Amino acid sequence: MKKRYIILSLLIMIPMLNWAVSEGILKKRYNKIRSMINETDFKKNYEFLANNYPESHYGQLSMLELAKLCILKEKYQKAMEYLQKIKNPNIVDKTYWLAKDYLFLDKNIEAIV
Repeated sequence: MKKRYIILSLLIMIPMLNWAVSEGILKKRYNKIRSMINETDFKKNYEFLANNYPESHYGQLSMLELAKLCILKEKYQKAMEYLQKIKNPNIVDKTYWLAKDYLFLDKNIEAIV
């Protein structure tokens, strides 16, 4: 009987541990990318996180950084695509950059809303 509880608790804890380790790895990689200077290096790495881990917090933050880069490069439609993929409510900067992108696309009503 005790063995069942041990096995059951291990079956529950292993996925949680795996998730915690993968989030730690993603956080470390995201922070390393933020310190990069060369645009091609950090763009490639942000795209890797955004494409391979789109639902994770750091994948969503990578999409925000890619959207900012697209706005700076005047690729407003591409920036809009990245911003619309962000679903994490903890990323509050999304609304600011979304409004900015709407203004550049001359969609003033959407920018105000």
